[in-house]
Amino acid sequence: MAGSASTSPDDIGWHLYTREDCGLCEVAEALLKAEGCRYHTVNIDRSLTLIQRYGERIPVVVNLAAGTELQWPFTAEDLRSREP
Repeated sequence: MAGSASTSPDDIGWHLYTREDCGLCEVAEALLKAEGCRYHTVNIDRSLTLIQRYGERIPVVVNLAAGTELQWPFTAEDLRSREP
């Protein structure tokens, strides 16, 4: 996978849904970085809709091109098989 953490909307392949002080979210982000994924983190605590949708299921990554979700635990292989 090419790229890394990204802030440009045109360069993002994944959304990583997280919460503050979430150790698993930090592990998931490290995995995305290690795989060179283009991603943007989204803190669900800033949106009641996202809290209702994801709640305690985080971390969750969403492939923006395909609209598919991976819930934790996911692996590097899971990310590669769903690369945007």
